[in-house]
This record gives sequence, structure tokens and C-alpha cells, in this order.
Amino acid sequence: MGIRIEWILIVMIVSIVLFSYSVNIKSNQVSNTSLHKDLEFFDTTFCEVNTTSTIHTLYTQYGVLQNKQLSIKYISYSDTNIDYISAKNAMIYDDILYLKDDVKVEQKDGYRYLANEVIYNKKTKILDIPTQFKAIMSQNEIVGTNLRYDSNQKTLVASQLKARLELQDSKEQ
Repeated sequence: MGIRIEWILIVMIVSIVLFSYSVNIKSNQVSNTSLHKDLEFFDTTFCEVNTTSTIHTLYTQYGVLQNKQLSIKYISYSDTNIDYISAKNAMIYDDILYLKDDVKVEQKDGYRYLANEVIYNKKTKILDIPTQFKAIMSQNEIVGTNLRYDSNQKTLVASQLKARLELQDSKEQ
């Protein structure tokens, strides 16, 4: 008396069906937006020029363009008003630079700013510092919060200021 082939097949079919019900297979769909990058670049310099001169220059160690938003690590930026801006992290959306973490700004007129967060509008040439800052102008130092500097009108507005100013006597001839 041997084992009949029908019984072997029935046992195998039942075990396959039981095994398939015990295994739970889920379809994990990854969202397309989190993986989709329009552009990714490393150690790159961007220059915007017109027919006569360079408008601005931007250097970065790493950047990603995604949904019209440029995220940058370790940025160095300069334009006609600013000698340089450097920061560890930045985002650019339209004509606005959002800079964070160890931001340093040096303008062509000699003003230097140190802050943790800076917003610079390239079109209007307005520099906003919504956090605590330190401004250095030759020998003068100003510490405060919420700075707004308009390069076109040469106006600076800030709050909670503490300043150390060195005044020089002018001699008339």
C-alpha cells in the first residue's frame, strides 16, 4: 500500500493555499514628489550675465532644484551690491535668497553683517535679518534684532540696538 499521487497533490495544494493566506504582501507606493528632482549638482558656479557685465555669481558645494525651489548647501553669492554672502544652508525661490546657519554678508559699501538667518531679495535689493545680528561698519559695531537694509535708498531699520561707535573729530580748514 503506497501513498497515492492524488493525496500528495491534495496536501501540496492545501499547503500552498494556506501559505499564500498567511503571507501578507503590501504594495508600498513611494510618492513621486519625494524622489523627483529636477536638477542635482555638486561643486557648481552659476553666473548670470547681461551684455555688459556679470549680474551675480553663486557658488555651491551641493544643490537640488525641486518644484521651482533651489535648496543649497554651503553657498557663496555676490552681485552688484554685495561683495559676498556665505551660509551653510540656503533656499532660492523666485528672486529671494533664504539663508540659514552661520550667515555672513559683506556689502560693497563696507558694511558686514553676521547672523543666523538672512533673507535677501535680489530684485528689490533689500536685506532682511529676522533674527539677532551683528553689523560691523569699519570700527563701529551694532548688535540688534530684525534688521532691514534697503540698498537703493541706503536706509537701515532695526530694533533692540546696542552699539559701539567710534567718532572722529573733523577739523575744518
